Formats: sequence, structure tokens, C-alpha cells
Amino acid sequence: MNLLVVSSISRYAGIEVGGAETSLQLIAEKFAQLGEHVVFLTHRRSFIPGCTRQHITPMLLTQQPNPMDESNRKPAGGMEKSGNGIDVYFLTCFRWPYLKGWLFPEQGEQFRTYQRRRWIAHIVKSRNIDLIHTYDTINDTADVLKAREIYHLKIKVVKRVAGLFWAHQLNLGMVSREKVEWVFNSVDAVNFLTARQRDLVYQTAQDHNIHLHPKKEMILDIGINLDLFHYQALERKDHVFKIVCVTRFAAYQKRPELLIEALQRIGNPNIVVEFVGIGDSLEYCRHLTQKLNLNDRVTFHGYVAQKELIKIVSASDLFALPTKYEGMPKAMLEAMALKIPCLVSDIVPMNAYVQDGQNGFLAQNFPEHWARKIEEIYLNRHRLPEIVQKGWEFVSQNYDANQNILKYRQQFQELLACSLPKIV
Repeated sequence: MNLLVVSSISRYAGIEVGGAETSLQLIAEKFAQLGEHVVFLTHRRSFIPGCTRQHITPMLLTQQPNPMDESNRKPAGGMEKSGNGIDVYFLTCFRWPYLKGWLFPEQGEQFRTYQRRRWIAHIVKSRNIDLIHTYDTINDTADVLKAREIYHLKIKVVKRVAGLFWAHQLNLGMVSREKVEWVFNSVDAVNFLTARQRDLVYQTAQDHNIHLHPKKEMILDIGINLDLFHYQALERKDHVFKIVCVTRFAAYQKRPELLIEALQRIGNPNIVVEFVGIGDSLEYCRHLTQKLNLNDRVTFHGYVAQKELIKIVSASDLFALPTKYEGMPKAMLEAMALKIPCLVSDIVPMNAYVQDGQNGFLAQNFPEHWARKIEEIYLNRHRLPEIVQKGWEFVSQNYDANQNILKYRQQFQELLACSLPKIV
């Protein structure tokens, strides 16, 4: 199988990313470890337009390559056999030269779109690509589909849908209803993470008067790399109860302010919160923390490297994720793998994964509910070993990337063979 993974942003380009982009990278690397031919296309910030290539060897598959290291880059025209590694293509489109794009901006965007599609077609033809795997971003998938149509590419296209970002794009006017409907119904398969998450996507589409009829559904998630996230007992010298929230501060989806407002309702000064992540609502949360006089109980780490993230989560007593909606939050799975108890919002589809008081905890999206639940967990800390064990079992049995990549390979092979059974 010759696989091309398309992700407009990625860690390969030195950009902070979320769970969707991390999952695509993990899928690519696990396929490479299986011996499949894998190519990865991402965008790169540069003043020099063009497309360069970096070969990622198997020993680097769990590390973040240095995007500034030009010694490993080669012009995209000079191809080499990938072996069990990954050829990562970094695309920088030539930008409209007039007044920083202010003159004829529509023509400028059309020119960038033309370049993206040409490079997709070039990579597909030169690397004999069989299948392209994309993700939520509607415009990226549309470019792939249009490239297939314009350049007569004989490829299959699988779109991963991890959340409702496409609905956010729709609400902002970034895409049209017609385009969303066309993309969903034109790809050869839509990869939903769970059945409940699929139902949420269909309901949201219906609310927007969008009719989804995918050719094929794949209900499957890659999960996490359990080789990296494994429990390690840490000796704690303090007596505080640390709550960690790993999140993207995106106001349209996440609710980190709930945790801050809940903390203000908790009188126990030994209960503290640490945030990891960045985003557009970060400054608002900082301001709210200061306004509520919680600076001594709330810490903002910003974006941290994966190794540091594991240390922060492992040293916590509770993982918390207040949110409006989710697909399958990777940060929650990682916390469960590290045997940290998880408290998440009581929403669909999260309440299908987490059973309150069994393998984790649920709270309704009101500050008083979160405060009450946190205090309840704190007072019943003796039960946490039993909870975290069940959480770890949930992850290890369902979200081990080494096992799930075999299911992906089977489904991709069936798709390439034109065998299109709906799997559940």
C-alpha cells in the first residue's frame, strides 16, 4: 500500500497541534513501522516558496524532527526509496506579490489553491499513491478531491472526522453548506471515531440542513502510543491535590473557564489547577484567574513538549477536561494510560466512554457541578486506585495504537479492493 497523509499543520513543521493532527501523524508512523510506503504532506512557514522533502527514519518515528535542519531536506523532485520510514513534504505556496495580498485577494487564494492541488497530483503520480488520508479541515479535503478530479488520479480518499470543527467553519462562513455536503459525500470513506460521535456529527449536520450520505463509514480510532504513555509511580513531597487540564484554549469548543470558576467555589486551598495548552481564550482565562484572586492556585504552563507533558500529568492527582463537545480526546486517553483519574464533561459522546464512578467521573457543564464533583473526588481519594485501574483497562483494551493500526490496514486494503462493507 502506498499511503499519502495530508495534514495542513503538523509537528513535523514545528507547529503546536491538537489531537486530530497528532492522530494523523501516529497513523502515518505506525503504517511505516508495518513496512508500508508512507508519504506525508504538510504546510511550512517560509519566505521561500516550493516543496522540500525530509526523510524520517524509523528511529525518529516517536520524536519531533527539527524543521529548521536543512541538512535532512532535499528538493521534492529528487525521490528516494522510503523503506520503512516516511517522506515528509513541506509545502510553501508562492504568495500573491501585490501589497501583501491586499490587491485581488480572491485571485491570490485561487493561485495558492492551484499550487496545492498541483503538488498533491505531483506526489500522487510520482510516488504511485493508492490512498490519501485527510482529516476534519474541509478545505484540505476539498483540494484532494478536486486534484483527483482535475488530474484524473486513481486514488481512494479517506476523511477522518474527529469533531465538529467543520461546523465551526460553517458558522464563521469559512465554508458553505454545499461544500461540506459535497466533501462528506464524495470521499470514499468517512472515518468516525465512535458510533456515538458519528451520531453527533449526523445530528449537527441535520441541524444545519446538510444531508450526509457517505459511501462508506469506518468507525475506528488509532488511539495512543502506549509505548510512550505508561504508568510510573512518582514520590510526592507536597500535600496539594493537583488537577491538570490539557486543552486547546478554543472558545468555540473548550470550557476551561468552568474549572477556574469551580475552583473559586472550593474553599480548600490545597486543591490547585494547572493548565497546559494555548489558544485564543488563554488570555481571558488568565484575566479571570486574576479577577477571582486565584493566582496562587492556578498555573498556566502554555505549550510544552511531550516529554514535559508526561511529567506534568504523571505528577497530578486528577485530569480534568471541561468541554462543549469532543470526538475522542487524546489527552484523556493519555491520562488514563498514566493511571490518572479523569473528570470530564457529561456530554455526548463523552458519557459513552466514561462511566461516572467506574472508570472516571462526569460533571455537568456548570461551575457548581464541577466544584461539587471535585470536592467529592477529593473526599473519596481512597477509591481512586480502583477507578484508575478500570480507566487503564479501558485504554489498553480499546486504544492501543499498535493493535488499532492493524484494523486500519485491513480497512484500507478492503477499500482499495473495492470491498465496501460498513463496519461498526
